[in-house]
Amino acid sequence: MEPTRPPTPRGRPRARGRREPRVVGDLVDDVLGDLAVRGDSVLRAILRGWPDTVGAATAQHCEPAALRDGVLEVDTDSSLWCQELTLRSGVILESLRRAHGRAAPRQLWFRVR
Repeated sequence: MEPTRPPTPRGRPRARGRREPRVVGDLVDDVLGDLAVRGDSVLRAILRGWPDTVGAATAQHCEPAALRDGVLEVDTDSSLWCQELTLRSGVILESLRRAHGRAAPRQLWFRVR
């Protein structure tokens, strides 16, 4: 005979591996923290503020992917967005400097994912 789990307070059996609900932003931070490439706290801060940096509509077409040696690598969904963001790179870098100070990237690199 298999042992049974005690019922939850509501009388339902506990589901294996289930946890309390969490805020999605906290989960994203946890996942990014677990990834070696994206684990940098500056990159996580840039990701959180990305819609404010480039605008909500633009953020739907691009996402920071990595921060290496002061270069922020940004994935875009088309060559058109690569060109648009390249033209706006000065404004984007200035916004990142205001938000992150000395930790801000010094250069941007855009690529189609």
